[in-house]
Amino acid sequence: TLNDFPCADELVGALRKHLPASGNIRVLDKGAGSGDFASSLRKKMGADGNRLDITTIGLTHGLTKENRKMVNTERIGIGLNMSHRAKYHVIVDFVGEDWHLPKPLLKASIVKSVSLLEKGGELFTIIRISDKSSEHNFSLREFDAWSESLIFEKDIAGVEYKMHRQGG
Repeated sequence: TLNDFPCADELVGALRKHLPASGNIRVLDKGAGSGDFASSLRKKMGADGNRLDITTIGLTHGLTKENRKMVNTERIGIGLNMSHRAKYHVIVDFVGEDWHLPKPLLKASIVKSVSLLEKGGELFTIIRISDKSSEHNFSLREFDAWSESLIFEKDIAGVEYKMHRQGG
């Protein structure tokens, strides 16, 4: 749920910042699972939650019946491989696709997500870092080098980003 997301307040702030005077804001939830995160996000936004146009991507039709009511569009597949037509104001991947991807595919996923953002849009994702490197986990040293390499990706050149580190 949103309460478990390490940057929940920042995410809600970003959503409020992108809300137009009228109309909706487009949100993509990558790796949506049961839809608990999207549902809790809409509820947390209160009256403004009705102005969220939420699209979820999951490997299966995993949204619960209750959460399906909170989502505008449900897509099935792997976001990295999907052909998207829409642009989004905010993309969230809370322990979804990026968390589960092997390291060699992670940069492509980040670049793909950034390409789907409206100008000034924001991407929130969680990347595994641990004391030991593995197929999915970066060591801190590896991650520092990897994150620095993002600035050289031509498809996202000029994009501003900041990292939040959490844990011991």
